[in-house]
Amino acid sequence: MAQDEQQITGHAVTIGDNISANEILSPEFYGEGEEALTPSLAFATSDINLSAEGEIILVTGSNFAHGSVNESVVTALQNTGAKAIVGSEFPQYFYRNALNLGLPVLVAPDAASEIKSGQTLEIDTKTGSITMIESGREYQSEERPDFITRLMEMQGVTGYIRALKSQEAGE
Repeated sequence: MAQDEQQITGHAVTIGDNISANEILSPEFYGEGEEALTPSLAFATSDINLSAEGEIILVTGSNFAHGSVNESVVTALQNTGAKAIVGSEFPQYFYRNALNLGLPVLVAPDAASEIKSGQTLEIDTKTGSITMIESGREYQSEERPDFITRLMEMQGVTGYIRALKSQEAGE
């Protein structure tokens, strides 16, 4: 499945409401580096299975990743193959951490309630549209400030910093 600066395509994996950060990643791994956060660590203590083939778009209920501000939770999700998250609502600290690390998070309650696991989705991060490929049904995420859209296009704050460093190095 392809991904460019604005388009993300992947298989939906639906997850319910009130999934805590501790269910996503055991606190014993908080603060670990990216290399240590293997895909098998995400959701290791729950019955959630992220073994979809190819790239994943998580579709969550409300209050996803509540309870911890640790960025390791986002990194663990990225390491599973998650390319974006669509949900009905998110704690602000999770949303900010995901944005910092370049994991697009879109608030779209209708999409979150209607999309089923296994469906193929295409997300336009610039416009916030989410399309279910099989049916052609399109959903619109909540409007975001322009600076958040630009950060998503740059793969987050870390992507922006990498680009600046590369530019300064003359690459």
